[in-house]
Parts: sequence; structure tokens; C-alpha cells
Amino acid sequence: MKKLKNYLSILLLTALAFASCKQPSVSGSNSHPTKTPSGLPAGLTFIEVKTDDHVTSFINQGGVKSTAETGVFFTNLYKSSYPELEVGPLTPPWAGCSAFLISDGNGGYYAGRNFDWSYYSDAVIIRDRPSNGDYASVCTFNKMFVTYGGNFSTLPLKDQKKIVAETGLFVPVDGFNEKGLCVFVLNQETGPNINLTDENTEKPDVTLTSAVRLLLNKTKTVDEAVALLKKYDMHSDISLAHHLFIADANGKSVAVEWDNNSTDTSKHGMKVTETKVLANHPVYKATPEYGFTEAQLKADYPNSMERFNAIKNKIASKKNKASFDDAKEIIHSSHQDATRWTIVYHITKDYSEETFYWAGKNGQWKTTSDNWTKAKGYVVSAR
Repeated sequence: MKKLKNYLSILLLTALAFASCKQPSVSGSNSHPTKTPSGLPAGLTFIEVKTDDHVTSFINQGGVKSTAETGVFFTNLYKSSYPELEVGPLTPPWAGCSAFLISDGNGGYYAGRNFDWSYYSDAVIIRDRPSNGDYASVCTFNKMFVTYGGNFSTLPLKDQKKIVAETGLFVPVDGFNEKGLCVFVLNQETGPNINLTDENTEKPDVTLTSAVRLLLNKTKTVDEAVALLKKYDMHSDISLAHHLFIADANGKSVAVEWDNNSTDTSKHGMKVTETKVLANHPVYKATPEYGFTEAQLKADYPNSMERFNAIKNKIASKKNKASFDDAKEIIHSSHQDATRWTIVYHITKDYSEETFYWAGKNGQWKTTSDNWTKAKGYVVSAR
């Protein structure tokens, strides 16, 4: 009898060991493994923030009205620890980008984006584990968006990493949190100084990118995210109009955009349009309120509409349900020569993770579809 009990114990331990090696399920358990990317190529860095991420200080001071003010916020924040440090914005050149959402057929969703950027730049994947109880999240930061002056280059490496991570949290180009909310920043228009947003009421202020940080920390659904955005005055970053693609683990996805260009000023303000795809034209123009036809949009935004329709057609070909490889194929359908990285998120209500594909110098994996599908992914979880 004792031998039988020992044998059963061994079987139980073996079963538990195998169970611990399985991929995370879509729902239920909170025992999912933490995934941290390793073996990253040159130009791509992973940093984790486990202490104060300064979101509370940011909110208490009323936010910021520009990327320059974000720099001032951090310069002042670091004054006692790094008195000679200066943080500022860098005005970047053209950017593009595409995004989508599709069901995985098992209660979760894949969200993907291309980051299209006309210069090669180092990028940082930042995991934020706030010490104040906010949601844990991962975001991507293009280091070219911020300048670090003064004595930054002479600081110890660990201090440099801390500064880059904490500032990068407030200038993310995309991110997702542990509850499955994901947010992508894309150009809303094709040129500088077109349709810029600069709201000025009694509300506190945010820029598009700093708003992403608040959404990741504070909200878990699209509806919560939209409600939070309505509490702030929005301001465009770096003389470019942007819009947000926001999706959640319930399968809802919207474009949040701002109209400040219409001759009819009664139409000005935030527009929320349900969509599974976003590129670089304002999708609110296709709504009944504006009535732009497909032909008009193609005439005004030819490159954006080409990529937008490529993703729509690819999603339709998958019958609105995708595997992970399908998701890679969908987002690749809209890649450009300027695509610097591609991301596929797997979002669920209790565990979300990101697979990050890095183009590297000269975009070597973008040269053919075959090279792209064989590109190495770097996986990171929100917690």
C-alpha cells in the first residue's frame, strides 16, 4: 500500500510539472509565468520599472500641454538627484504605421501594429510595475523622441537606464496592460501642422503620448479608456496630428481621433469610431456625419488607404479568426520600406503578452515575406 501511495505521489508531481510548462490559458489562473525578452539585438533594449513611475506626480501637476513640457516635468523631477540633467523633445520626421484587431477563436484576441518611421532609431521595451497599485504594462519607446542633455552621458549606466525608462513611459508609441487593454499611436494625417489638436478648457492637459501612459495605468476596457480621455484636454505632439487605436480583451476596438480642421466648427473635438483596422487617415471621415466616399478617401490618402484595405482584405480572408501566424501575416500585409518594427499582442482578460519583431539596421528581415516570417520574436508579458 505504501508503494502504491508513493507511486501515486510521483504521478501527481509529474502531472504538475508538465502542467507548469504549458502555455498560459485564455482565462482563469493567475499563475501565468513572467516572460522577459532575452538575446535582444543591438539597438533594442528591455528595461523594467518597479518603483514610482511618476504617474501620480504627473496627474497632480495637471499634466502637460506639449512634449517640451514633458521634458520640463522630468528635468524638474530629477533636479535634486541629477541637477545638471536636461530632458527635452526631438522633433521627428515623417511616420506612418498600421494596426488591427482579430479574434484568436478561443476567447482572446490578437492586436498588431507596424511602426513605420523614416529614420533608424534605437528602441526600448519598458515593463512598468507601478508601486501604487496601477495596472502593470509594457510599452515601446522610440529613443529618438527624447533628448538627454547636460551630464547625461557621464552618468553611471544604471542611472542612464533609469532615466530612459522613466521618461520613455510618458512617450510611448504603443503599449498593453495586464488586463488586455492595448493602445497604439499612429499619425492621423499625412503632413505636419494639419488638423492639430490643442484643447484649452478647465480640464487637466495631456499630449497624445502621455495619454497612453494614463490609459495603460488606469483602464482595462475601451469604454473606460474613452471615458478617461474625455476628462482631459488633448494636445498634439511634435507638430503632427495623431490618433489612437484602442482595443481590449472583450474584442472591442476603436479609433479615437480629433477634428480641428472642418470649416463647420460644431464638428470639432474628439471622435470615437469602432473599427478593426487603422492606418493614417481619419476614419471618422467615412462616418455618416462626414460622408466621405471610398474614392474620396483614396484620392486624399492613397498610401494609407492602400495599407488599410490590405489589412481589411487579409482579415476577411481569415474569416475574422486568426492563429498567431495569421496575425503576423495580417500585419505584414501593410509593411513598408520604412517599417522599423512589428508587434503582435495576444490579449486576454487575465494575461497578455507581446511578441516584438525588430527590423534592425537596413531592415534586413523586411526584404522578402519569407525573411519576415522567419524573423525572431522577442516575447514579454505585462506582469
